[in-house]
Amino acid sequence: MGFSMMRLGFSTNAYTNGQWTLEMAASRIAKAGYGGVTILADEPLLWLSAMDFEERSAYAESLRKLLDKLGLYVTNVNGFTAQGHYGKQKGAPGQKFGPIFSDADLHLRAWKVRYTKLTIDFAARIGDAKNVSIGSGYAPRDVSSPEAWRWMVNAIRECVGYAEDQDVRLNIEPEPGLLVGNVEDAERLLSEIDSSHFGVNFDTGHFYAAGDDVPKAIRRLWPRIYSVDLEDIRATDIGRVHPDTGLPVHEHEVPGDGDMPLREILETFRDVGYQGWYTVELYNHAHHPEEVTDASFKKLKPLFEEVAQ
Repeated sequence: MGFSMMRLGFSTNAYTNGQWTLEMAASRIAKAGYGGVTILADEPLLWLSAMDFEERSAYAESLRKLLDKLGLYVTNVNGFTAQGHYGKQKGAPGQKFGPIFSDADLHLRAWKVRYTKLTIDFAARIGDAKNVSIGSGYAPRDVSSPEAWRWMVNAIRECVGYAEDQDVRLNIEPEPGLLVGNVEDAERLLSEIDSSHFGVNFDTGHFYAAGDDVPKAIRRLWPRIYSVDLEDIRATDIGRVHPDTGLPVHEHEVPGDGDMPLREILETFRDVGYQGWYTVELYNHAHHPEEVTDASFKKLKPLFEEVAQ
């Protein structure tokens, strides 16, 4: 497959303001012209823990039929967050993702592993790319980084073994401030869990916000990059921290509305031979998802066509 717009998708995590179902979000994404979709496996769109085995299987089958009708390819199943576990509660202080692989509570780590396995099962049933993205989470408070890292590696390794059995690729998504937050962290984790079914969900904006040289990061992590997220980030977000928590923060913007070298990034993916999908991820624009869905496609279409020449 050549470098073309056929490989551009949009993530449903922009449609989480409570007014959309997963089916409605997929239909709107297809209407905008995208060929792919990333499915958020979290509330309010798809909370797998709320279904038993038969219900999950039936839902995957019905969703598959809709996606076939819409002509949408499943680029990724997003298992990064699990906020549905806490319901209306915010969870532990400093944690915004739900239970994590490095949680100080052994039971919550085990729960995260179980939920990730459900996500892997769903990805295997829904077909197409069979990618599941995950995040490491923060280092828990009052826990040493080496201890948290060990917990995380053990938990993810168990999930990778399960993914191998299901022929699904589990992909770590580095994010500034997390245990796996930049290219060096990703390289370390990939070296410790060496499996063809374990790779990177390369969120371009996250590496930029972490201060990494994004094209160089692509070349360092290639060929373990199995899926790519696209957005733009403002240069002022590099190194920015929240005044109350002291944790790194950044905002995902419509491609072209920030300062990232998007053309150079896409040219690098082209040059290394990446043949996967690119998914626009604008979760922080849930207050106007339709607008950013359309705007992103209009910005990226001519850019992809130019880079392909």
